[in-house]
Amino acid sequence: GTINILGATAFADVYYKGTKIRAEFGFYGDFTMVKSYALDGKIAAEGLEGQPTVIQKRGYYWGAGSTALAGISAEHGRWKVGYEGQRSQATIIHGRGRFQDQVTQKDNFHDELAIDKFYVKFKLTKSLTFELAQEFITRKGQINKNYAKSGTEKRTRATLNYQF
Repeated sequence: GTINILGATAFADVYYKGTKIRAEFGFYGDFTMVKSYALDGKIAAEGLEGQPTVIQKRGYYWGAGSTALAGISAEHGRWKVGYEGQRSQATIIHGRGRFQDQVTQKDNFHDELAIDKFYVKFKLTKSLTFELAQEFITRKGQINKNYAKSGTEKRTRATLNYQF
């Protein structure tokens, strides 16, 4: 989970010959729980002895970071096409656990997330919309520059949305 602490968003709409074009931007500071993408490599090589208890028991860490969002869309009649992007990063926060006297390993955990979504929407009725979308989700994790992992997942989906 992520809590956006402070941030700003802005958008601009332009209308041209019956087409609405919208550009959106946002930037936030984050406080987050992160399941490190590189954790499996560290566990296999060294285990989790001496790590904060939340990493040992739950497999995630408390982190601070940022999120940037951007999007652009064009809407004409019943059709809408667009792009939405997100870039997030977080780094572990040390020294805030309940059992700090048991922490002997202060490893530097850092994770990044990138999401790129392309979509087409068609308004079937006033309340019903069909959406076809393609998402690319890239995760990167690093621990002490010793353990690193990255991967990209591609999702294709069709959605029927009813708004009341």
